[in-house]
Amino acid sequence: MAEERENLWHDLMVESAESWNAMSLAWRVVLGAALVGFVAFNVVSPHQVPGPLLASLRVISLLLIVLGSIANARAADEFYQRVYLHACTYAFVGSTLILYALFEFGVNLGVRSISVVVATFVVGFVVAFAVNRRA
Repeated sequence: MAEERENLWHDLMVESAESWNAMSLAWRVVLGAALVGFVAFNVVSPHQVPGPLLASLRVISLLLIVLGSIANARAADEFYQRVYLHACTYAFVGSTLILYALFEFGVNLGVRSISVVVATFVVGFVVAFAVNRRA
């Protein structure tokens, strides 16, 4: 782990860059392409690409993001692995509560539910990073 500074965002970027560089080139390509593909395939309209093909590309992209994230967590040091573990825990608990509460109040997000899970993971990752760097 790099020397801790007062700036959380700077430390997060330094650690993330070190983690990225620790990954194999193949996994960096897979994760980068999956991120770009996921965004691109969610901008594309089903009228431009046949529905089943577009759905398949979106699912494959998300799967590759998850696999790339796992590869990233495995390539990093114990600190970053602990951050990933805590972020996953926060995301599971937080998104479960959020989605259940929305359901109980009659809000059905449908496929957008995945956005809640991903956003909760991102927030949880930053929180876990902040908590673990002080531990």
